[in-house]
Amino acid sequence: MSEPAMPTRDINHLHPTVRRGAQEFLARTKAAGLNVLITETFRTKAYQDSLYAKGRTAPGSIVTNLRGGQSMHEFRIAFDICKNVRGQEYSDTAFFNQCGKIWQDMGGEWGGNWASFPDKPHMQYTHGYTESQIRNGTRIPDNAQMLWERSHTTPPKEELPMPPTNQPIPSEWAKEAWAWALAKGITDGTNPQGSATREQVITLIYNALKSFP
Repeated sequence: MSEPAMPTRDINHLHPTVRRGAQEFLARTKAAGLNVLITETFRTKAYQDSLYAKGRTAPGSIVTNLRGGQSMHEFRIAFDICKNVRGQEYSDTAFFNQCGKIWQDMGGEWGGNWASFPDKPHMQYTHGYTESQIRNGTRIPDNAQMLWERSHTTPPKEELPMPPTNQPIPSEWAKEAWAWALAKGITDGTNPQGSATREQVITLIYNALKSFP
């Protein structure tokens, strides 16, 4: 996948599993009345390094403790959000708590729960791998599913019970033919509505042909 200009908020640059998760997350937050804007998705190593430099070797405040090569954004499995209301982008704690719960209920990890350097705008999904494993080369399969997808998998259809096949008399429409077959010795007259095996069908045909002179 090509590297876009930085920063980018395009969810199409995310891993397929996280992209679907982001789409579902936006739908769920909208349904909950939360005005969410995705602010960042994928980051290049160089861009992550530039963020790390802020407040250290570059002007500004510290925004991350992760150097290039360490952020889950670089592996396309994380995105950041804000409240899409001017002047309230990052100040509404209840907003981020609600968003974080929705993402966690979907099976994702919310940065707001981190003990050190909590990151309320941050959402990620590692498929059960540790960040260390991800950094060392472990990759989420393209066909991986988050919890919300697995719980929405269509369950197998319940098999309906078969109608009874041991009725003692034939159906109304078959009575004449049944009486003829019984008179010709083609059938013994039992279980007229039962299913027939191949050998039973062959025997019926054989008996029918023998009944003719």
